[in-house]
Amino acid sequence: DDRRLLREVLKEAIEANGKIRRALEDQLLLPRPGTLALPDPSDDKAKREHRKAIRRAEQVPIRLAEIQAAENKLVELQETLQRESDLGLLRRDMEDIGLGRRVESFDLDSVKFAQWGRPQGFEGLVVESPKGIPILITGQSYSDSFLRRISKGGDLWFQVREGRGSRVLLRTSMVRSLSKSPRECMEAAADFAAYFCDTARRSGGKSETGDEIEVIYTDSRKVAKRGGRVGQLKDAKKLGVIRAKPWRVVKEAKAAQEEQGRL
Repeated sequence: DDRRLLREVLKEAIEANGKIRRALEDQLLLPRPGTLALPDPSDDKAKREHRKAIRRAEQVPIRLAEIQAAENKLVELQETLQRESDLGLLRRDMEDIGLGRRVESFDLDSVKFAQWGRPQGFEGLVVESPKGIPILITGQSYSDSFLRRISKGGDLWFQVREGRGSRVLLRTSMVRSLSKSPRECMEAAADFAAYFCDTARRSGGKSETGDEIEVIYTDSRKVAKRGGRVGQLKDAKKLGVIRAKPWRVVKEAKAAQEEQGRL
């Protein structure tokens, strides 16, 4: 839990720092006050505002350099956390840059199940596809009435073709700008389905016969609706097969489990 706490605090700080950096970078793209027409010499208020604008513009590159240096330090600490066993030393380094109070007050439970796209009551993993579509990953089971209940017409289901594995739902219906699931998002969902199957788990993220595992997918209309295997995919009703590469999502899958709990 201590490692997860430090990781979440650093992640939050990096995201906040990044927002400030991007805002400053946007300011650099604006016309500099010195290049604009001078105010009316008789308008004292306009002249004061013009001088203030010049001073603010002069501070932007300085502030941007400070923010970039701070972000570099945060990323360095994040990388150290991945390999450092002495969390006490790392915690002191975080206190030195002003994160001590945040470490003390941070609520881990508030972020455990705070992912966008997580339906109320869902206890599996939630990750995002390359296009920001929520991907829901269940534990292994013969039926899944919960996913069947919350899935919509545009959502896609994924499951390994052979053997046991997690059921995966790509919730494309939550991204209104998308009329169908992008191929790269389908491949990501298939990779997670492959990663969380018995074959990949036994071989460290790779199938026993190579790097690829066959994953079938279908839409909600073709998923079992009732009985002891509700939510199960049948090979005869698949829309297609993806040769998934579970090794592509090893990092994301491990990070999700560290943050949200093991499947």
